[in-house]
Formats: sequence, C-alpha cells, structure tokens
Amino acid sequence: MDLALLKQKLGNLNAPKNSGGKTYEKIDYTKVFWKPQVGNYTIRIVPAKSNKQNPFKEVYFHYGFAKGPVLALNNFGEADPIMEFATTLKKSGDKENAELAKKLTKSNNVCTAGGSFLNCNSNERILKSGLYDGCFFLPPSDDSGIPLGCAWYAYQQVADIENTEMISPYLGKTYSEEDFLKAMEDFPNCELNYFENFDDLVEFISDKLVNNRVIGWYQGGSEIGPRALGNRSIISSPIPHWMKDHINHDIKFREWYRPFAPAVLFEHQSEIFELDTYSPHMLVTSQVKPEWWDRIPAVTHIDKSARYQSVTKDNNPRFHQIISSFYNKTGVPVLLNTSFNGPREPIVETPHDAIRALHNCYLNYLVIGNYVIVQNR
Repeated sequence: MDLALLKQKLGNLNAPKNSGGKTYEKIDYTKVFWKPQVGNYTIRIVPAKSNKQNPFKEVYFHYGFAKGPVLALNNFGEADPIMEFATTLKKSGDKENAELAKKLTKSNNVCTAGGSFLNCNSNERILKSGLYDGCFFLPPSDDSGIPLGCAWYAYQQVADIENTEMISPYLGKTYSEEDFLKAMEDFPNCELNYFENFDDLVEFISDKLVNNRVIGWYQGGSEIGPRALGNRSIISSPIPHWMKDHINHDIKFREWYRPFAPAVLFEHQSEIFELDTYSPHMLVTSQVKPEWWDRIPAVTHIDKSARYQSVTKDNNPRFHQIISSFYNKTGVPVLLNTSFNGPREPIVETPHDAIRALHNCYLNYLVIGNYVIVQNR
C-alpha cells in the first residue's frame, strides 16, 4: 500500500510526536470509517467504544524503517479492532526491510538488531525470503543490546580480528555458593538437598519432569535479552495437554492464550519442525510437523507453530543434559521452557529472587547449581 494514500484515507493526522527515537502519529480513532482491500487482506477499522472517563479514544501508529506501521494500539491497549490493519502492514514492512538491506549492502549475510527483530514471525519471513545465505538475530536485539554493538565496533577499530565465534547469551553475573547459602537464610521453610555429582541431580529431576512436575532451573550467569535460554528458566514436560493451562493459570498467573517455547535437542530438531534453522536464542518460529502436534501439545501454538530454542552440548551443556535425560525416558527430545519469573515481575536474577519465586509461583522444585530446593508447605 502507498503510505501517502494511507495517510490521506485515514485523515486527521496531527504533527508527529517523538518518543525514545520512535515517531508516533496521532489519529482521531472515532472518525475513521473505511474498509480498503490490500491484496488478499481486508483492512477493517471501526469506531472505538466510548466511556464516561474517555469518550474519544485515540490510536498511535508507530512508523519504523518500513513503509507502514509496525505497531497499532489504542491508548487502552486494545488491539482487536485494527488487528488486520496492523498485521497487513507489518508483513509488508518485513519484506521491504529485507529487500532494502539486500539492495544497500549486496551482502549474502544479515545480522539484525532493533526491537522489531524480537518478532519471531518477522525473522522467519526473512529466513524464508531466500535473500540471504546466513541470518543472525542478536539475542538482545532491543535497546539493551546497543552497548554490545558499541563495544564490537570499537574492537574492530583497534584490533585485527582473525577469528570470531558465536556470542554467548549467558553474560550475566554468576553468583557464588556463598551468595546462595546466605539467601537461603531468609527462607527457613525450604528443604535443601546437595548433589555432589550433577549426573545424579539430572537423573532425579528428569524423573520429576516425566511425572509432570514443574521445575525452576537456575544455572550460571543470566541471559542477555528477554528470552530465558536455560539459565533462568521454568521447565516442564511438553507432553500433557493441560500443562500449558496449568503453568499460565497456577504458576505465572497470566492470560490463558500465552504460548510456551520448546527447548529442543538440536540433533533431533529436524524431526519435529518444518524449519531446521539453528536458533539458539529462541528468535524464529516454525511450523510443528503434524505427527508431533499431539506429542508436544503444551508447546504447540494454536496455529501449530512454535518459537523453538536449539540446544547443543556446546551452547548450554547442563540444559542439554537435562533435556537428553528426559528424552531417554520419554522419546521426546523437547522440554517446555518459559522465563523464570512470577506474575508482573522480571526474570529472576539473584539466588534470592529464585527462592522467593519458588514460594510465590508454587513450583514443585528449584534447581540452583548442584542444589535442589523444595518448599515445605
């Protein structure tokens, strides 16, 4: 769609506002009545509902690098009335961004950064465009990743770089056993068990996962970016249909429709997903193969897609080990993986945060390093 025509049809555009480097244009939503066709999509915009507190709602359209809005919400946070509009323009913007980058650089590889690349569906479309041989989606592709870019640029300026390797997402602080044991002093109702051999711990916890227990999994340094990648994760079996509702309702206290990610052994990934791209940072989606829909229903979204995480012995040895143990007992090389946090909270950072979440989230077990903690309720 031509953006000028779009603006003309919408009408009543006030001067752009600027917020945090993003331009927003304000539209009187109550005056928009039109229903154009764009390809196979119908854009439907209807008047906003009024109420006594705010009889005139407004919509803010966020224009990014693409020719079209990539975000469309009214100031009540309601997206339903303009879902088709936003979806249509977002898909168009993904394609135009990829084509423009190719035109400007002539490169066969692309590295993405910027908050819009946390959208896994967009990244999947870039992968499937056929424009690039290699695609890398930065784990903290939102503003939190800017310092990494600055450091990398400075490094390029002062050093002759001969070898590079995949960035590790586990750059957070690593806490000591002393930090953990001190945190335990604030939770006298917790029972603590130490496993000298980590293999024994994995055997114990994988048995609990097979029996549909939900585990807080805390290892090493925390992840950069918004995704939990096996160091600050809540994990469970993906096999029961009811597990998704149980975690959403009883543990994370959030909306029923929120999906969960499959953490999959990379060596078995192609057996389960249509897209076999290595995705260690959980930043692409793929359709789940039909024969797996009923085998991993807790991580298969309503449209039969999944935002998977590729796990290897190299990128996260301990996470790979617990998934492998579960696979050996069930024949399913996948665990449900979601961020380790309570309702309306960020992902846990410190051991104290994790132990508090064990209580608040009603988890069955918490693993920190070689320790297993259970709450005596």
